[in-house]
Amino acid sequence: MLTTTFNQSKFSFIEQYIQSLVAGQALLKDTPQNLMEVVGILKSYGVVLDAY
Repeated sequence: MLTTTFNQSKFSFIEQYIQSLVAGQALLKDTPQNLMEVVGILKSYGVVLDAY
């Protein structure tokens, strides 16, 4: 039988994101910089989808 163990410190940074999602909270802090980055990403997705 093969047993896999994970180094807790290797994945501990993911735990905070999982807890935020489960609690219905945002993954990013509400800052003007984060807002502009998210809008830019969504705009680039729109350009790609428009190409289809």
